[in-house]
Amino acid sequence: MDSSCSRRRLVQAVGVGLSAAAVGIPRASAEERDETPIVVVGADDNELRALDTEDGEELWTTNMGSRNQSPHATADGETIYVGADTDSETVSALDFKDGSELWSVTTDAGVRAKPVVGNGTLYVGTEDGTFYAIDTADGSISWEFEANRAIRTMPTVSDGSIYIGSDDGSVYALAAESGGVEWTYETASVIRAPPMVNGSLLYAVSNDNSLYALDRRTGDQQWEYETNGGIVSSPVVEDGTVIVGSGDEMIYALDASNGREQWEISTTDPIRASPTFVDGILYIGNDGGNLMAIDVEDRSERWSFPTRSQIRTTPTVHDGSVYVGSDVNSVFSVNVESGNKTWETELPATVRTSPIVVSPTKDESEDTDFENGSGDDDGNISAEESDDSIEDEQRDEENDEQEVAFEIPGFGVEGTIVGLGIAGYVLSRIERVRNEKP
Repeated sequence: MDSSCSRRRLVQAVGVGLSAAAVGIPRASAEERDETPIVVVGADDNELRALDTEDGEELWTTNMGSRNQSPHATADGETIYVGADTDSETVSALDFKDGSELWSVTTDAGVRAKPVVGNGTLYVGTEDGTFYAIDTADGSISWEFEANRAIRTMPTVSDGSIYIGSDDGSVYALAAESGGVEWTYETASVIRAPPMVNGSLLYAVSNDNSLYALDRRTGDQQWEYETNGGIVSSPVVEDGTVIVGSGDEMIYALDASNGREQWEISTTDPIRASPTFVDGILYIGNDGGNLMAIDVEDRSERWSFPTRSQIRTTPTVHDGSVYVGSDVNSVFSVNVESGNKTWETELPATVRTSPIVVSPTKDESEDTDFENGSGDDDGNISAEESDDSIEDEQRDEENDEQEVAFEIPGFGVEGTIVGLGIAGYVLSRIERVRNEKP
């Protein structure tokens, strides 16, 4: 894993000086960003980027490897933790100021699920079904657990237990300290959204079209609600109501205690992105590319913002703005009240991971006890889903087979081309100056 900071050190060591154009230099000093929140987001060029919350300007970028997958990031104070499905297959800790690497640990397979931090431990699942507990201080592995297939969901940590879903169709409850299995519940299809805890119940969804309410201590099913489409969007729980979006183009509100339907709303397009719930408003994107703000009290649509392509990412609400990524290769900042666009930052590739807001004054490790949903200091109740739908898997396999003809390791093809051009220019200037000396 290479950051723009570490690349500059490499370039200086060999005397070439090409990093400024090849990989980019942070546009503001680290000191100037000490107290300023940033938006961090991954894209399918395997770059992790930090954007200015005010105007979307790129502040730094870090390359996570050579395969085209969006890196998944979470944050704890001034540290960003990121996993990526790359050639290096690592989970890394980065400094939020410049993206420089603090530590990195090699996993047995790539990561396509967002990590979670809780009580000094980073929890993350991988493509071969291995689930890791990693010490955030030094990257050492505390314990591992093996599911039967890939884990593409963010884990939920609550009251000494960890709840995860797997492509083997199972929900697992693990002991946070040891990784020991507390119970297992099997559904009929893959699970691509994190379970949510509320009181004594755990709510889990499956691509078998159903939402399940389970006893969080035993895993016993309390009730099941079946929709007409696969569910890969995580539920949110608020005031005794479970709200979930489905592939059948509907959003459902259910009584959290018994699963009885309270209301439903048509979204005109399938829902694959998980929602965020803030101050009575549900923010959710659909396959039509629309980011919607829905007042759950009267079920009215406050506004709808078109991103021009399908949305697979969870919106993040912070300080009057909603941040969301889209398959149109852009990250958007939208005014939370009006739904008007504040800024749009175009990226070189599809955005399939949810933007996060990182601030040195905010400790997101406190967010991981997900009672009543996964809340944060901004009042968000949300959970990130896998960046890949079932239909995307064939595309991913085809991308994995592509080969790069020539590149400088760590810089990619574009960086290599630009870098070699600059290097040639610099060397020619040096030679010219030498020739002009008397």
